[in-house]
Amino acid sequence: MRSELNSIPGIGKVKNPNFLFLILLVFFTIDNAVNYFVDVPIFIPAAMLLLPFIWLSFFRFKKKQVFLFIFTAIFIVTSVFNNLLYDFNKSSIADLTLILLFATSYYYYRQFQSALSIRTLHIFLIVSLLMYGFTFLGIDSASHLKNDRHLKNLELVGISFDSLISQGKPIDEFQHDFPDSVNVDSLIKEKLKKFFPDQSGIDTLTNIGIGVIPGIKIKKEPLDKIEKGRKYHNGWFRIPHVAAYFLGFLSLFYLSLFLQKRSKIYLIIFALLTILIFHNGVRTYIVAVALSIMIWFFIKRNLWYFVGFLAIISGIIIFRFEIYDLSKNTVFVPLSSLLITLIDNPDRLSRVALYLSWAHEIRDFSWYDFLVGKNFYQSQMANLKNLFIPTWYHNDFLSVFFSYGVIATGAYVLFFIKIYRDYSALIKNDVLLFVFYFTMIFTALINGLYYYFPVFLLFIFFMMTTNPKTLKTE
Repeated sequence: MRSELNSIPGIGKVKNPNFLFLILLVFFTIDNAVNYFVDVPIFIPAAMLLLPFIWLSFFRFKKKQVFLFIFTAIFIVTSVFNNLLYDFNKSSIADLTLILLFATSYYYYRQFQSALSIRTLHIFLIVSLLMYGFTFLGIDSASHLKNDRHLKNLELVGISFDSLISQGKPIDEFQHDFPDSVNVDSLIKEKLKKFFPDQSGIDTLTNIGIGVIPGIKIKKEPLDKIEKGRKYHNGWFRIPHVAAYFLGFLSLFYLSLFLQKRSKIYLIIFALLTILIFHNGVRTYIVAVALSIMIWFFIKRNLWYFVGFLAIISGIIIFRFEIYDLSKNTVFVPLSSLLITLIDNPDRLSRVALYLSWAHEIRDFSWYDFLVGKNFYQSQMANLKNLFIPTWYHNDFLSVFFSYGVIATGAYVLFFIKIYRDYSALIKNDVLLFVFYFTMIFTALINGLYYYFPVFLLFIFFMMTTNPKTLKTE
């Protein structure tokens, strides 16, 4: 069996994690560059081709990765069942591929940890900076704003235009909620035309069932403007959050290198990455790091640091509006606006809406839905129906539960537990590694992790677990 595996072209290259990392990085870069102009999947097909080679390498090198085998089997089997039960879409295959690549890359890097090279991360840094640098030329990919045209037609996901009318009331009744200068009739009809493009009778409507669709609300709260004015910088990264994750976790690595080797170049790189993280405009990574640091203080019983941290947070909360005014036109405005929204206007948070949508859908699950889920595409359709946005739940655990069921969710949770157990001694005693691990947890909860290419981030994690004296430089 092993001799047959050795005969497979290219299988020998799999034992070199640096080569595989760079191959994936090439496909990732091409994917982002091409998709700036046209929607063509490149990274996912490449990952689908590479995954079997990695799995075969475990057999070739006599590594019995029992948990990975069970993990993979659970997700593949549940995916087969739910794609037979519900409408199939390529997005479900992409989602499954990213989850399997996440878990597989962890075991793969661990198996070849001694071969990891610091030079590979230097290349990763350069590529990330070059891709992000396009934002300073006025180029920011809008891929994260693009939706397939057919996803905008609500009748395709079961929202009947007739039911909207039958449960409606006169449009004029909504006028009292708005200033006299606002033409509510035209606003409602303009909104409806976006989601019912095939209905020619919208212009003659006199009644409308706004309560049927929660997202049809037009009334603007004063604080809503704070969130709507946000701007992302992501250069050629298709999704700004991917840029934030890459820059953020790289910053932890280079700070770790500085503390180990005391070279000023690493401190400069860390400072540059930190500035770019704030410039990027994504808040998830920053919030996740702050929460991780707070937990470190709490667990280590650094009482005065913990109290001081809480005092600073309390002061920021008390003077949040003043801070927001001071931070206007700066890179800190996304954070100050988040604080106001979180405390004074929580309903405006997209995560709250997504989680409510998830809870609403779960109530209608059958026993087999709980067992194998409804697939990833159905989660997009559910949010389109409930929120007018064909997006996923932006939470790894909620998404896995909805898409693959309770057994797969248990396996996914155990995967994170296994990572901790494998490196618990280091995580407990190294503040940066602690922050790295728990930042992964918090990003998975706040915005999602597996969807944002952790195959690259785990390489950083393993490099940080390596003794600095043994780091490979070639």
